[in-house]
Amino acid sequence: MIDGVDADRETLDGDSALLAMAQGSIARLNATHGPGPSGDRFLLLHRRRVFNAVDGVWMGWERKRGKLHELNRLLRGATDTTFTSLDGLSPRVPEGVRYVITLDADTRLPRDAASRLIGKMAHPLNWPSFDAAGRRVVGGYGILQPRVTPSLPIGREGSAYQRAFSAPGGVDPYAAAVSDVYQDLFGEGSYTGKGIYDVDAFEAALAGRTPDNAMLSHDLFEGIFARAGLASDVEVIEDFPSRYDVAARRQHRWTRGDWQLLPWVLGVGQGRAGLPAVGRGKMLDNLRRSLVAPAAMATLAASWLAPAPAAALGVLFTVLAIAIPGALHLFFCVVPRRSGIHLGAHNRALLGDLRLAATQIVLSLAFLPDQAWRGIDAIARTLDRVFRTRRRLLEWTTAAQSSASPRLTLGGFYSMMAGGTGLGLGLAALSLAIAPAAWALIVPFAIAWGLAPAIALWASRSPSAASDLAVSPADAHELRLIARRTWRFFRDLRDAGRHHAAAGQLSGRPSTGHRAAHLADQYRALPAVGGRGARLRLGRNGRDRRTAGGDLRVASKVAAPSRAFSKTGTARKAASPSSRPMCRPSTAAILRATS
Repeated sequence: MIDGVDADRETLDGDSALLAMAQGSIARLNATHGPGPSGDRFLLLHRRRVFNAVDGVWMGWERKRGKLHELNRLLRGATDTTFTSLDGLSPRVPEGVRYVITLDADTRLPRDAASRLIGKMAHPLNWPSFDAAGRRVVGGYGILQPRVTPSLPIGREGSAYQRAFSAPGGVDPYAAAVSDVYQDLFGEGSYTGKGIYDVDAFEAALAGRTPDNAMLSHDLFEGIFARAGLASDVEVIEDFPSRYDVAARRQHRWTRGDWQLLPWVLGVGQGRAGLPAVGRGKMLDNLRRSLVAPAAMATLAASWLAPAPAAALGVLFTVLAIAIPGALHLFFCVVPRRSGIHLGAHNRALLGDLRLAATQIVLSLAFLPDQAWRGIDAIARTLDRVFRTRRRLLEWTTAAQSSASPRLTLGGFYSMMAGGTGLGLGLAALSLAIAPAAWALIVPFAIAWGLAPAIALWASRSPSAASDLAVSPADAHELRLIARRTWRFFRDLRDAGRHHAAAGQLSGRPSTGHRAAHLADQYRALPAVGGRGARLRLGRNGRDRRTAGGDLRVASKVAAPSRAFSKTGTARKAASPSSRPMCRPSTAAILRATS
């Protein structure tokens, strides 16, 4: 489902070309994967722009909230939605759709995650029970929210900021749903926009409940009335911002969306009553979270102005309040979780976790004034728009647009963070003028806050390629020989007598039968994929051919892997056929070659 960008008219000159490109891509997907039981597997649904009289702009009606509402109506046969006809054909959707899985553009759905979500929703214990009087789901679940895991960095998108704040110790409870205290205590989770919902229950709970141009952060609201549950054993992967400027803008948008729900929290306005107590608690918790940075700045200023012993204790208390969430997981990592872990490897992993936690704490303290400034700005803007102007309540910049913006220079970061830097330095200067005896507590913070834009630039930079990843020519040659021998093992021991499945074990003695491993198919596929990745080229008759990586002729036609691996994965010397009758294919060699 796609919308056009906001514009000053209904259609732009480049709309047709973009739509044609999208249609061509969808057509290629359908040609590649073939039709499904109800027709094409891939559909393109495009909404025309409508005029927003309040903001004076042409845009997709109600943004993502409107998309979901109109999709639900389209699935139930409505013909008056803003979905447009493409190639003269009216929007077509399958009939009898019961569930919808909604994902953002930067969300990836792992294999089998969809079927597992459907299975959980279809379980009788999870069927939604709708209360017609309260117009909300009171039993079961209308929405299931899977666990959200930050993705590994891709290309130039890795950075120190991403590693620090997307790690287990830096998980944002809204950005990455891993566990939910509301699910544990009240049996209800928090919906973050990625998950599966029951079309009829979702629409019955939310249709007509929200006025136009009033709600930007709709996910939490939808999860409250349609009753969301957390499926923590199902995982989706989502990109995490690698640049501080992108993450800061996203947090500003989230804060504005949270404070737009204040009329529902207070129960003021038409149609805003009936919010359940747990839902009100979730909304208040989001408002509390947006006040953490301003409250921490106020606490630091008050501590600096206090008498000497109380000043140090107040600063220590504030720093610990910021540091403990990022370092709490370290207390559970000091002792190895299971036996058999090498002490040196455990200590190296623990040291890495310590460095990561320290990085997160330092960045959090350095960015504290900027976070406070942005939080105050977002709250003030929202309150003015909600209770006075009623304009620009749907102001929104997509994550893709923010990430595609040019990377900021040092001057760009100082310009973007000018408000927060000024707030921090001004507060420090004022406190120093009032309480000069507390200079030892004030100056370190002032230095860090003055350098915060430079720190943000450093933290947002992509790391250079590690030099220790380079493989010497001799090692590369040896790895390719191992890959070649492993590939030949499966090629020559797979025949029609075994139904083209490679043997799990090769005996050096005459045998009347062969034992097939239950992972034979996986073992057979890995060498093929690895060979393609290593650019191993073979002729149709199985003979070796010269590759781009050099001449890799092997003396023997069939050779077992040069090293055997025990069940624990540790290498041991290859024994002779008489002393070692069994030779298991070396999966580790395959993985080494493919990497």
